Amino acid sequence: MNHIENLIEWIDYVLKTYHQPLKEDLPKIQLLLNKIISVHGEHHPEFEKINIIFGKFKNDMIKHLHKEENVLFPMLQEIQKCIDTDTKLWWFHCGSIQNPISQMEHEHDIFDTYFEEMSLLSNKYALPSDACNAYTTTYKMLEKLEKDTKEHATFENDVLFKVALEKEEKLKNIP
Repeated sequence: MNHIENLIEWIDYVLKTYHQPLKEDLPKIQLLLNKIISVHGEHHPEFEKINIIFGKFKNDMIKHLHKEENVLFPMLQEIQKCIDTDTKLWWFHCGSIQNPISQMEHEHDIFDTYFEEMSLLSNKYALPSDACNAYTTTYKMLEKLEKDTKEHATFENDVLFKVALEKEEKLKNIP
């Protein structure tokens, strides 16, 4: 990915690599959590708490993806188009993309908090002796979701957003 300098290509990468799989996995995990609660809830009350935290994560993540896809990413695409055509950004009088980027970074931090709570409640996703296939699958999916979400946030924070801010800064010199 380091060879890509075009924001539009990076956005496409984020959508395919992170957003689409998230949209597919979140409902699957929710169904599994509900199934485990109905089967194991009496003996594993931590699952109800994990389910509540996951529900908050899922709702916040869906809103986050919507904001990125419908607000921030179109702004980043506009920056790339202005770079490509050597034209000035029309919104400079309104400020920088730093504000929406800061909000996305803040939300990334909140997601870390959700995963810390779920990891603590699940003893770092350690399987109990009575774990069934659904239990095992759910914990594996939650672990993968945590890893992928951290990777997603790191890529956006450390690559996509930094490059976007650098490109925006270059556009300020266009008359």
